[in-house]
Amino acid sequence: PVRAREVEALTGLLGSRHGGSDKRDVKAPPLELSKRLLARFSSFQVKAKAIQEQVEATQVPVDTAHAEEMLLGYAKGLSSEFRSARDQLRRSGRWDMNPAARADHDSLCFCLAVLELVQVIGIGSSALTAPRLLQWYSSHYLEEDLVEWWQQAKEASQEDVLDKDSSFWEPLCRLALADYRTEVLDLLQQCTASRDDQVAAVCNFLRRMPSQRQMDEGGASTVEFCQCAREIQSEAERLLTEAPKDHPVKQLLRVYAGSSQTSFEANEDIAAKMSRTWVEDFVFAQAWVFPDLRRTELGDLLRSVARRRTSESIDDVDRVLFAALMLDVPELLQLLSSMPDRFPGFFVVHLVDMLYFAGRIAFETSTSQPVPPRDWHLMAYAEELCRGPRELWRYALDYLRAAGSPGAVRFLTIVADRYCAAATSDDAALVEALAVLADLGLSGSLGRQQCWRRVHQLRASGDHLGCVRWACWAEVGIAASDVNAGKTRQEALEPMGVEGKTGPGSASKISELLDALADEDLPGLLAALAPPDLEESLDHFPSNGLLLRLTPPMVRGLLPSLPASGRLCFFTQYARCHALRKAQKPAPLWAPVLVNMLVQGMASPSIARFVIAEELVPVLEEDPPPLDTEDALLLMRLVQTSGGLQEKEFYALGGEEVEELTRLLGTCLSRSILRGPTRLGAVAEPASWGGRGA
Repeated sequence: PVRAREVEALTGLLGSRHGGSDKRDVKAPPLELSKRLLARFSSFQVKAKAIQEQVEATQVPVDTAHAEEMLLGYAKGLSSEFRSARDQLRRSGRWDMNPAARADHDSLCFCLAVLELVQVIGIGSSALTAPRLLQWYSSHYLEEDLVEWWQQAKEASQEDVLDKDSSFWEPLCRLALADYRTEVLDLLQQCTASRDDQVAAVCNFLRRMPSQRQMDEGGASTVEFCQCAREIQSEAERLLTEAPKDHPVKQLLRVYAGSSQTSFEANEDIAAKMSRTWVEDFVFAQAWVFPDLRRTELGDLLRSVARRRTSESIDDVDRVLFAALMLDVPELLQLLSSMPDRFPGFFVVHLVDMLYFAGRIAFETSTSQPVPPRDWHLMAYAEELCRGPRELWRYALDYLRAAGSPGAVRFLTIVADRYCAAATSDDAALVEALAVLADLGLSGSLGRQQCWRRVHQLRASGDHLGCVRWACWAEVGIAASDVNAGKTRQEALEPMGVEGKTGPGSASKISELLDALADEDLPGLLAALAPPDLEESLDHFPSNGLLLRLTPPMVRGLLPSLPASGRLCFFTQYARCHALRKAQKPAPLWAPVLVNMLVQGMASPSIARFVIAEELVPVLEEDPPPLDTEDALLLMRLVQTSGGLQEKEFYALGGEEVEELTRLLGTCLSRSILRGPTRLGAVAEPASWGGRGA
């Protein structure tokens, strides 16, 4: 069993991802969202593992395009789960009234924004970022503004839009900055000045130009996108030049015409004039002023925007976005970990996993950080999952199995032990827990412990049959089930410390258990082990019926054999013999079996004396005799020599008892000699079992 100090050591190794707050205050992740995220996580890990094994087997480099496509699919799948959870909260109607639901909603919004920003900036080989950043910003920051701008422009379109004070053009320009070309064109065509020559020329221009979103969705290459962007800017500049000086349509044309480097440095570009925040300034500048900037050059643009907005105050979320845009992964993870209320562990761990496979997180460890970053976050998230119901513990195991560092493996063992320990009070739950251990490759090290925990619980409750069943399964069944699950026998048995079959240690545990049960309640033990079918032959051991009876319910498969315990053989055979005697079956069917087991030393001295006195003595005078000549002589020799054994205090019989037993044996022997050699019962000693005692 895992000790408490081991747990403390590992949680100390993890440290606190919660910025010094009490980790007891961190609640477990939501069950339904955790389940869906785990499905995405597990599916991707299986695919990634398959690619790794294929590369190792074929020695052929991985198909980069396929791997990138698979990673992007994983990232989009994660986004869809966060979006679905957010939308579900919105549909519930609680998020706008319940403070806790509102906090959960805002947290999901923050998580989704960062997750999709990292997808745009940090995943994939495409250098095309302008349209995707615009889509990202519109989706996460302009959701309500876009509706409001369209409504304002729609209402103003019925006024004199050519008037210099018209409120039509500002919301129209903002829609254009957000790349809503179709909406801008519709509004222009419906406005009162739609027949104006300049407005008509702009409408014709908009019909011919694609939006940035359309170019991205159409699969335009970076070269094609940049060429198209330059052509759009050139055409917009021409229309801007041809338009009268004070014509209001020029406001719209300035969006598509872009700006020079000089204008940008002088804060005279369209982004500087119309942006309300640094994020908006950065996104609009990249889309309309420098649409051909590559991903590696975004850091310079971000620093330039920061320099011209020094008066703007920023919060922690702004710092997170800044780190994401700069692809400063260490800083990003540190900031996220310091805000668990806004960026819970179930978000951070999947973001880290995504960045890990994108090659953005280091594999190495250091003296100050002995656990790799990905493993550290997997362990931290597993710790949070273990704060919830038992189902979440199961999820924790699936995350930990994806880690590979020694610390993560130890933590996996701890969580698996705790998960299974909670299942030992119920057979069905324990069977499920053992299946989990087998899937994790921990059957040998932990499966036997869980079975023995169940044994002790059943013993305390007086369930002798269940007690023996789980003891046998612990020593034989687990190894057999591992073999059936696809492991080689050596792989299955090595963690148990045995080679090929159960060893003396496991046999002695079974024997000690049976001796203890017999001392506590021998009649109950015999009743539990008695066969339902008395016609079952005593000559074959172990019989299929016995193996079936000693297999725990609901486990897959059947016990392949029994542990090599002499006590187990004795008590199971004794229970059959006892049941036959109670059913008044002829003594020659079962008495020789008892004699042979006693002679072989399979019973403890106290039980041997009990068997002789309670089972054999009452039938020794029967005719026909219960024993043949050979068995009678063996029992006589055992009784006469028992006084010299070390266990004298158990075997020792009083003088009158010895005389009476000798007389009865003499009578039985005489009758056996007169009847001749007839042998109706025997004990079948397995060829692999040698020696006496246990």
